[in-house]
Amino acid sequence: MRKNICIWLIALLYISVFSDITTYAEETPIKDAPNLGVPSNISNYGDGSIENGRISIQSTYFLMDGTCFIDKISSTQVSVGGKTTSYKSIDTVAVKLYLQRWDSSTGFWKDAIYVGEFKDINTSTVYGSKRVNVPSNYYYRTKAIHWVNSGGNIEQNSCYSSYIYVN
Repeated sequence: MRKNICIWLIALLYISVFSDITTYAEETPIKDAPNLGVPSNISNYGDGSIENGRISIQSTYFLMDGTCFIDKISSTQVSVGGKTTSYKSIDTVAVKLYLQRWDSSTGFWKDAIYVGEFKDINTSTVYGSKRVNVPSNYYYRTKAIHWVNSGGNIEQNSCYSSYIYVN
């Protein structure tokens, strides 16, 4: 009987540690609104993009566009996602995603969770998203680093979504 209980506890621990849903550690909520970034016009959804006019001269050969989003699923869960597009099918197309939380004590956004990297080879587009468990009563946004590699030439640019309040 004890052996069965131990096996179930180990299985439960394994599932909670290695599941596809990431959890952010609870801290004391801070409700001061951010003074950096763009508030979302929609209370449960924020997005952003790297517009062609803002891509640097060095990133005009392969990196065409990048977008990112944050979507409130519940008072304790958000979905974070992004998409990178190149001008043509190339060696590698990727997007690295981070969930950022507003820290009013420092007046800066801080990376709360590294959500993961989504990449593919011999393609022109890659998309990825993941659900993340978060404490409520905070402002959140997505940071995405879009990068492409063609024959060893790497280009990258960043994207920040508009921010939302999760309560």
